[in-house]
Amino acid sequence: MSLDSLFQQILLTEQKAEEKRRLLHQVKQEIALGHEKAKNLREQLDEAKRKLEDEVQLLSEKFFRLEFLQKKEESLEKQKDELLCQKSILLEAFMDIKRKITAEDEKFLKELTDFNNEYALTSNRELLIKKRVQAEICELEEKENVLRNVISFLDFENEIREAKCTTKYLEMEKTHISEKPQTDPECVR
Repeated sequence: MSLDSLFQQILLTEQKAEEKRRLLHQVKQEIALGHEKAKNLREQLDEAKRKLEDEVQLLSEKFFRLEFLQKKEESLEKQKDELLCQKSILLEAFMDIKRKITAEDEKFLKELTDFNNEYALTSNRELLIKKRVQAEICELEEKENVLRNVISFLDFENEIREAKCTTKYLEMEKTHISEKPQTDPECVR
């Protein structure tokens, strides 16, 4: 073998070695790039996992609030039923008292008229008796107003309407929350 061919073979071998070193360096760079991408993907995955855990926590808190408000609504419904029952009882008692008062008024006026007619006291005493009757009527009307106030105090219709509106709002929020995992791109992924 001649020196030229040996020299050419050495050059060829060095070129192949240089090519292999370049390829090896390129492969190492691609491996480093792949590790960097994997690290970024891991960080993204951790971030997505943390966000998902936050969402789960938020949803569980909202679900707990919803259950609490549903129980509160049930309690208010029971109170409403009890108050309506009390209202009907008081209204019945009020009407009964009103009938008795009316009957007593009529009986009193009849007895008074009979007494005045019997003893002819209608001349001067008529004004005094009218004043007394007016005073008793005012007193009875005050009692009637007190009873009406007691009955209206038991009327909680506005609070019941507000509780129903709150319940409807919470049901809509519950529906929105239950649909979110199906429509949220992070949850779907």
